[in-house]
Amino acid sequence: VSIYRKYVDLYLEKGEEFYQVAKKDYENLMDLYSRSGSTTGYYECHNSKNMISVSKPAYQTKNEAFTEQIKNLYCDKKKKKRVMAEMVLIPDEPMQLKLFDDNYQVVIEGDMVSRAMKRPIDEENVRKQLNKTGDSLIEFQDIQIKMGADVFVPVSQLNEIRRNAVTKFEDLVLDSWKRERNEVLSSKENNVGFQGDEHEARTFGCQVCTIEQLETVLEYREIQDVYVATDFFSLQECADVVNKIQNAGKNSYVNLPFVLRKQGKDYVNRLLELLDGKALTFSVKNVDELAFFINRGYDNFVVDNSLYAFNQYAKEFYYAQCNTKRITLPYELNFKELKRLADSRDELVLYGRIPLMISAGCVKKNFDKCQKAETAKLLENNRKAEKNLKTGINESGMVLKDRLGADFLVMNCCNFCYNIVYNNVPLSLLGVHQKIKQLPMKHLRLNFTTESGVQAKDILEKYIQVFCRDGEADELEAFTRGHFNRGVD
Repeated sequence: VSIYRKYVDLYLEKGEEFYQVAKKDYENLMDLYSRSGSTTGYYECHNSKNMISVSKPAYQTKNEAFTEQIKNLYCDKKKKKRVMAEMVLIPDEPMQLKLFDDNYQVVIEGDMVSRAMKRPIDEENVRKQLNKTGDSLIEFQDIQIKMGADVFVPVSQLNEIRRNAVTKFEDLVLDSWKRERNEVLSSKENNVGFQGDEHEARTFGCQVCTIEQLETVLEYREIQDVYVATDFFSLQECADVVNKIQNAGKNSYVNLPFVLRKQGKDYVNRLLELLDGKALTFSVKNVDELAFFINRGYDNFVVDNSLYAFNQYAKEFYYAQCNTKRITLPYELNFKELKRLADSRDELVLYGRIPLMISAGCVKKNFDKCQKAETAKLLENNRKAEKNLKTGINESGMVLKDRLGADFLVMNCCNFCYNIVYNNVPLSLLGVHQKIKQLPMKHLRLNFTTESGVQAKDILEKYIQVFCRDGEADELEAFTRGHFNRGVD
């Protein structure tokens, strides 16, 4: 970052004519982290095989001294708050030390300042002792010293006033932060919560990627919210699916792609035109989509779990400043964190394959050929034959195999030209339903991806039995709890 900063400033200062990158800076960047050279990445291409290495990458470690230097400078150095200091040393008056920044200020008085009998203390020695902040959380950005003539102060007294001032300043900052945090938490506790029976208060939702899944979901009165994955439905199909959902008396949500490029924005604009007059709620997955709606004054959206809300400050930003209707909490939060953070406005995913990687470098195209045209032709043939499309998913059968032999499904999202790599087993929180029922969020969701209609029905039956009917159900055969129990390591 410092190297890039250097050349941004150089360009702005001297212009293109005098702009030149030193060879040593190039070498340092390459030495820090490089598997097999560098590339201009997506800046100059949309999707290219040249952007990946199909062989095992080789890490460069030829400049270990430089790597160690960076580590010592940034990684092993404790980050400190920079503070101003003013020291006043006037004979026959108490020592006075003031620490302050833009938000906080403390003033400490010490022992009386003596007149020097032999050797007075000088300003350099005073500054030296004050700068010994050690393991504290602050360091001095600037120290102003006002001294009388022939001043003498023992080093021990300088150390004591410095320690007292630093401790008081740290306490002031921490206490202020704790007050702000407690006010936010208190406000949350006083203003949200369930009304009446917990099952009546909660809503149940499902994400669908195929028509077959949709038909299954619409059979259940317990399912009130249906999320439509635009990755796997053409524009017209998405509009038709939204109409089916709304005609069934359920709430429709349009799940936007993980990566919003031009074709994604065109998709959204055309969908709004197709469904003119319909109440259309979008589920946004990244900051680009968030800005896309905010900038056009459209506030009928919810925040998905890939747009992280890891703390109360992020949540209040989305709810208060962005005016979102709902936040789906991140997969990475564990039970204790969810219990502390969640409120009734939020949503939690209870089931589904977790996306592990989003790649614009298409695996299918790089190892075989692009199948977008074939998929479009299949969709068109189905429409002409007036058949229900039973799968919107591009069934390429691609998998990535890890070192233990586990297969990770790679799904083509041809609408927006990227891949999603999913975990090899789905997340399931069915077996921890007692803990889930302790959490305050009002909305629960199941995310279907590759499931057939029969599989989706079986999973739905289990979750509805447990969460809507207070019954019991066997856990799925293969599953992961994700981070629910252990958190993020």
